[in-house]
Amino acid sequence: MSMLTSPLVTRFAPSPTGFLHLGNARTALLNFLAARKSHGRFILRVEDTDESRSNEEFMRELSIYEEWLAKLDAAGLTYPCFCTPAELNISRKLQLAAGKPPRYTIRDAE
Repeated sequence: MSMLTSPLVTRFAPSPTGFLHLGNARTALLNFLAARKSHGRFILRVEDTDESRSNEEFMRELSIYEEWLAKLDAAGLTYPCFCTPAELNISRKLQLAAGKPPRYTIRDAE
């Protein structure tokens, strides 16, 4: 198989230092859909390296997102975003220039 048709292995690696937000869920969804489309694997890997801020409560909250993603996907209500990073960046800049909050945000690496 060529690299373009090889099964993808994607991951979602949240840190249990707060509740999952929409941006996190979007990232997980896109990674899941990319892996599924190529008959690959989607891996959840919790980045619990920040022990002082990590909390077991936030880990337990992840299961509800898996449950609802499965329900939405089974109902045919999920779809991938095909925007490039450049297109998303332009969209963010236009929204901010118009005095509106951006539709998509980038979370800086800690």
